[in-house]
Amino acid sequence: MLKLPNGCLCSEPTVFPKNWKLAGASVKLKWRVQFYFYDPQNPDPKKRKKFCLIKGGINTFKTLEEKREATGFLLKEVKKMLLTGYNFITGQRVDTTNKEVQPQTPFLEALWWSQKQMPEGTTKQNTASALRRIEKAANALRFNYFTIQEVRRKHFKKILDECGRQKDEKGKPLPWTACTYNHYRSYLMMLIPALLDEEVIDSDPVSSIKKKIEEEKYREVLTPKQREIVNDHFKNAMPTYWRFLHIFFHSGARVLELLKLKPEDVDIEAGIFKVWVRKGKKVRQDARPIKDVVNALWVEVLQEANTTNQPYLFGPHLKPGARTCTRDWVTRMWNQEVKAKLGIDIDLYSLKHLNLDETAKLLDLQKAAAMAGHTSTVVTMKYYAYNEKQRELDRLKKVDNAFA
Repeated sequence: MLKLPNGCLCSEPTVFPKNWKLAGASVKLKWRVQFYFYDPQNPDPKKRKKFCLIKGGINTFKTLEEKREATGFLLKEVKKMLLTGYNFITGQRVDTTNKEVQPQTPFLEALWWSQKQMPEGTTKQNTASALRRIEKAANALRFNYFTIQEVRRKHFKKILDECGRQKDEKGKPLPWTACTYNHYRSYLMMLIPALLDEEVIDSDPVSSIKKKIEEEKYREVLTPKQREIVNDHFKNAMPTYWRFLHIFFHSGARVLELLKLKPEDVDIEAGIFKVWVRKGKKVRQDARPIKDVVNALWVEVLQEANTTNQPYLFGPHLKPGARTCTRDWVTRMWNQEVKAKLGIDIDLYSLKHLNLDETAKLLDLQKAAAMAGHTSTVVTMKYYAYNEKQRELDRLKKVDNAFA
């Protein structure tokens, strides 16, 4: 029995005939969606139960394909009506619009509600992306009818496992690693506090799920020869992308931080650009250096923005524009041009690792950390300056402190 957000109950909606999805289904029968609906709060005891038959005009279709498509649509609509508070006995709907989340709220709806409470930024966008995949997994497991007060640790664990079994439209497994699993677990954990604050759940069902052990893989970066190939390709095929690549490579910043830049965030004379960095609930503005080697490119994009009176330096197609270019487009173009066309299986973000490692080599780890906006060298050394440990060992080998 399914618990609904309006306090009612219903059986799982099914279709008559049972073989409606099979080739042998008869189009001559009267097809319908059917289920039992219970309203325990109805003042008339005789009206607390109803067997619902919903046809919705599906029998006006004559071919099996048309009838099956219409039935599938009707089934989805009926389920949507149930989950949004429609009472099939009274014909009234509980208005959930703009209402706070409740213990009886379907758990996917409650998770989306919590996501909307998050501050704007990359984490909120990433959480939305994860939720879309989580929603698909919950539907596949038939967990979508659970209310937020009913879901337990075991449900979330099964959902995460189901995410790892998902495939794309061509039947190929979607990317899923221990790292992805842990990220999705983290996104779910971020959604729980708001639900605890609203007292729609009594405990955190996600934090006790164990993290997967991640394999620390060596970060593949472009070789000198590959750098030349990529540089020449974009310089000829996509000049604005080529310009952005050079600026991104030498900036130490994230792609999204650069995409949000406006002309007033750049001070050519001082040789800096300013980005907003969000860490948890804190937001700070950081000044990053403009390296001499790309100073002319910064001047060029600034002149274009000022000439065309555009508020963003990197709009659509990475030209100054009225709105920002999306990070997805930047990544998609890299995958399309570098991975697919050039056959170089290296990620775009490896450019940041490459630049910071070279900066650490030429200057030191502290300078590389400052360029990336890291408050300490721990993150820089662990994730970016991938050769720093070896350089450190080499320096230690040369320490000439004789015993006697």
